Amino acid sequence: RSSTLPSPDPRPRSLFPAPLAAMKIKSSQDFLNYGKAMGKSSDSILPIDESLLEAPRGASKKGGGLLGFFKFAMAVRSLIAQTFSIFIGVLFPAVMAYRALKENNAAEQKRLLMYFVLMSLYTTVEFFAWPILQFMPFYYEFKCVIIIFLLHPDLDYASKLYAKLEKTGGKHIDKGLEASGKVYADVEKKAKEGLEVVQKEADKMAAMDGDKPQAKAAKMFKEAQKKATEAAKKAQEQADQALK
Repeated sequence: RSSTLPSPDPRPRSLFPAPLAAMKIKSSQDFLNYGKAMGKSSDSILPIDESLLEAPRGASKKGGGLLGFFKFAMAVRSLIAQTFSIFIGVLFPAVMAYRALKENNAAEQKRLLMYFVLMSLYTTVEFFAWPILQFMPFYYEFKCVIIIFLLHPDLDYASKLYAKLEKTGGKHIDKGLEASGKVYADVEKKAKEGLEVVQKEADKMAAMDGDKPQAKAAKMFKEAQKKATEAAKKAQEQADQALK
């Protein structure tokens, strides 16, 4: 009985089923997957033991787990330090200021006011320098130390630093206040001139019949103008006190 042999496969047989570039290998794990596919492929001549291609999974998982735990611990630490800095830097001084105002303690009020002036400057610098400060390790712990040095009554660094700031930058601040006062006075003068012109027109309208809508509108405008003038006087008095 005659038997027919299978015709040979005309396709060329190679050790690699596909080029490496076609597999889009981007990492070591992709290369291991390529090796496994080569061992299972019918086009492969040499069988490959898959155990030789296994990566040290236990070690990689252990290393990845430790790294993930470290990142999580650092995030929790940063959150706790940030919350603590807000508590001792904002809430606690606010309670102390409330107590000083209630007891009418002038010395404590002055000390806390100097602290809030320094912290406002520090917060402004922190806002603009945050793109760099966020990469600083243990930044919030360092901020808590600064707050303690400024706020603690026995250390009294707030008054010392404020005195140095007043000597170096006090003149510039006073000049800025004087310039702002002049600008405010010019604006107020021009506003008064404009109100006087409008007041004359309102008086002319008010001289008309009181039942007409124009007269009612003029009376309402006069009342609003009176309130605006009183508010401007109060603002001017506050500005004069601030300059003193």
